[in-house]
Amino acid sequence: MWDEQPVCRKCSGTTSLTGSPNFIFPTSPEADGHGEFSPQRVQQARWTSAVTNRLLLEAGIGTTYYQWGGRELDPNPTRNLVQVLNLTQTIVPGLVTPMVYRSQSWLNNTTRGSTWNASASYVTGSHSMKFGYQGNYWRDYRDIHVNDQNLRYTFLGTTPLSITEYANAYNVNAEAMQSSLYAQDQWTSHRLTLQGALRWDYPWSWFPAQTEPQSRFFPGASFARIDGVTGYNDITPRMGAAFDVFGTGTTALKVNLGKYLQGASVSNLAYTANPALRIPGGGGGIFPPATSRSWTDLNGNFIPDCNLTNPLAQSPTTTGSIDSCGQIDNLLFGSSQLIGAQYDPDLFHGWGLRPSDWSFGASVQQQIFPRASVEGGYYRRSFTMFTTGGTVTDNLLVSPRDLATYSITAPADSRLSSGGGYTVGPLYNQNSSVFGQSNLLIMSTKKVGDDTRVFNGVDLTVSVRGANGFTFSGGTSTGKVVNDWCDIRAAVPEGMYVGVSGLLNPYCRVESPIQTSFRGLVTYTIPRIDVNLSSVYQDKPNIGTDQLGSLAANYTLSAADQAAAAAQIGRPLTTTGTITVNLVAPGDLYGPRIRQLDLSAKKIIRFGGQRLTVGADFYNLANNNVTILFNGTFVPNVAGWQSPTSYMNPRVVRLNAEFSW
Repeated sequence: MWDEQPVCRKCSGTTSLTGSPNFIFPTSPEADGHGEFSPQRVQQARWTSAVTNRLLLEAGIGTTYYQWGGRELDPNPTRNLVQVLNLTQTIVPGLVTPMVYRSQSWLNNTTRGSTWNASASYVTGSHSMKFGYQGNYWRDYRDIHVNDQNLRYTFLGTTPLSITEYANAYNVNAEAMQSSLYAQDQWTSHRLTLQGALRWDYPWSWFPAQTEPQSRFFPGASFARIDGVTGYNDITPRMGAAFDVFGTGTTALKVNLGKYLQGASVSNLAYTANPALRIPGGGGGIFPPATSRSWTDLNGNFIPDCNLTNPLAQSPTTTGSIDSCGQIDNLLFGSSQLIGAQYDPDLFHGWGLRPSDWSFGASVQQQIFPRASVEGGYYRRSFTMFTTGGTVTDNLLVSPRDLATYSITAPADSRLSSGGGYTVGPLYNQNSSVFGQSNLLIMSTKKVGDDTRVFNGVDLTVSVRGANGFTFSGGTSTGKVVNDWCDIRAAVPEGMYVGVSGLLNPYCRVESPIQTSFRGLVTYTIPRIDVNLSSVYQDKPNIGTDQLGSLAANYTLSAADQAAAAAQIGRPLTTTGTITVNLVAPGDLYGPRIRQLDLSAKKIIRFGGQRLTVGADFYNLANNNVTILFNGTFVPNVAGWQSPTSYMNPRVVRLNAEFSW
């Protein structure tokens, strides 16, 4: 099979961010990339041979290729302009949100993949066995660019706050392979069916020779080919049982248990061991290496009148500069020391080092009457190394005692719980004596503790099959999630500045409330006129892509807040600019429930040996307009917080026709 898709989506540059490394912020059209996704190619071949009526041999191979991330706009009139990030940009009246504008950043990335497999299946009277091998290859090449000034300014309204300095352009290349063997069997004896399987996985990775060009703040670098992971070993079991309780086929008990690994790919096999990613200030293969420094625009001309190639603090009184520019937050950035972190040798090989989860389920299925049943079950998934992805970073020059803790008082605002005034903390701040110092060691999460995610839930499902193609399936799902990375936070807090477990996030144990969703599916064919009707209904919590995806109130500390914090720790806060804290604990606040009804109607017209199917599909039939994404920027007593940034898709009607012969 060969499939090539020459696709160019959103090629004019849009706020969809399809071709820009600014995707964590809304981006104006001139600063967004050229969303080029062409070509996309899939090729497959397969061979099967029924050797006997009991033995089947199979083999196959497949390849994929696609380009993603976009290209530079042609022409690009913004290339020589400095990019701007405004933390409180008013997009429409009442909506204040961060926005990137003025200058484009762009990506030009390609990904290739290949897979090959072979298996033998053998079936006897009571056993069904299968033995096989799978192989994979991945290649990921990335090319990341910013403006020719290699700069971004950050503003709060019309006030300059900080400067970001970049290395530009930036190349990150990685390749990986995996070999897997598996064996499985299903055995049936009277009313009992047992299933069991074992799988061995062995992935490894390497990084080809790479060259990073010289730019304004970076001297350039070349790297020889090196190995990444030299070999991870994992054996994962899966097992299950089904029991016909009364031997009548009307009541069944089912149990399953299995361990599942994080998928192997170039992005998680010690990916950060790539020397191109170990340049100080590296952006993880998504952003170019960068460092930030505070900026006070004393003459109000919106130009940093400092020597930006000098990494140290500057001011009119100390260095004679016109403006005040703080010390860069990583003194290794732009230096000849190109290795941003050291690696524990034990991280690259061994057993049980990949993030994984155990899944358990137990259910009872009971026939109510012929062709109708009800099933209830309990399900549990327990993830390990979920948040950290298997590694933690320890700054050997900074220990937990080098971080001072403080708290803030949430501002008075009727939109907050109890009108605000509650304590948020602990928050962390590095002592000035170690600020900017970096000697990083990356190690397995298991060496310092674990971070876990546990889901417990109960499902109830009713299924009915009737005449004229009538089917109904519906039920409920109820459960909760608990994330806990407090062990990691306590052991290496200095290595957790960003993300959900960042130092400015006081929440290391996050627990959702018990939440329930409802679902239903109905199909029916009207006899004589051959009209097929189907409908789907869902009623679920507004949790985004994660059950802990609750609403946030991201508050930028005022000067008074920082002064109060400084009084707590006995010194001014060490910072490169703004300090932003979420005032609402995850799991405390959610948007309204999402309710959606879809309907489809199709008419079949037959003539001779041919068939014409015409129909209409109605999505969101009730045209509900529930907000699914909210503005999380919180400014006390100012409108805009929780303003909608995205709604459910409106009612859509799609007319379709299909002719078969």
